[in-house]
Amino acid sequence: MNTQFLVIAAVLVVVVMALVLYPVFKRQFVLGLALLLICAVSVGALYTQLGTSAALDARLVNQPRSLKDAIYQLETALAKDPAQAEGWALLAQTYRQDNQFVKSRDAFAKASALAPANVALLTDAAESRAMADPKHLFDADALALLDKALRLDADNERARWFMGVALRQQGKNAEAAEMWTPLLARVEPAAAEALLPQVNLARTAAGLPAIDMPERKTTAGTHAIDIALTINPALAKDPRWNADSAVFVIARVPNGPPMPVAARKLSLSELPASLRLTDADSPMPTAKLSGVEEVEVFARLSVDGSANRGENDVETAPQRVRLPSAVPLRLELGKP
Repeated sequence: MNTQFLVIAAVLVVVVMALVLYPVFKRQFVLGLALLLICAVSVGALYTQLGTSAALDARLVNQPRSLKDAIYQLETALAKDPAQAEGWALLAQTYRQDNQFVKSRDAFAKASALAPANVALLTDAAESRAMADPKHLFDADALALLDKALRLDADNERARWFMGVALRQQGKNAEAAEMWTPLLARVEPAAAEALLPQVNLARTAAGLPAIDMPERKTTAGTHAIDIALTINPALAKDPRWNADSAVFVIARVPNGPPMPVAARKLSLSELPASLRLTDADSPMPTAKLSGVEEVEVFARLSVDGSANRGENDVETAPQRVRLPSAVPLRLELGKP
């Protein structure tokens, strides 16, 4: 991603987290606020573990100091290079925070058009259409976006939530309940407790009996990923690196948010290494390995020691892993 977008993204972390937690805020404000605070603290903790003070140099003194500044900088950057899906998404999120919902809708439309297989962007684009509508209704275009997102990832929690809302708006209560019910066993317990009454309201409206909370399967401790990490000898001898150069091993949700569900930082001198990613490596308590069924895993050798991707960093190809997995994963930096 363009460096300018990365700088602006730092300003928008809280904005993005607030948007991700929107369904919880809508039903349980206090719970949503608590989760938001936990996420903010966790991001700080992640930076302490994986970040670098080199980022606080003079090159970043012109970072935006307000939403208006962020909007202006993003608009200026996108005018020069409009083929940036992530840039349009950041602009859309900033418009939303500034209550410019029509502009947010249009920016998300451009972002999703540039990345038509990105489930998160498709879902955001659908939500933005409802937020821009005076009655907050999901129109036909929004439904088409959600339908496409669910065809790409039938288990996507946000897409299922919003599709259920859209179906309820259309009076399709049985379909809405059916759309929401699988989430009860997947989302965090507190979120499931907030969702269950909505499921039963939809079922009652459809003339169906209420249901109890389904039994949750405990997966903590079974979703570990064993990794054998090596480096090509030729790359290890490259003068750009030294024994203290940072290596990051990252697991994140495919087509999901950029925040990892597990991450580990090593030094180059520790390679080759055998490691295990578990819930203990999850930087955010609301997003853990034990809460997902599939991740993509990759390793990054960083030029400047930053967890953010640099232009000259070296990465392994991401490998998808279905969880739980008993097969060790092999990653090689600089693989020919």
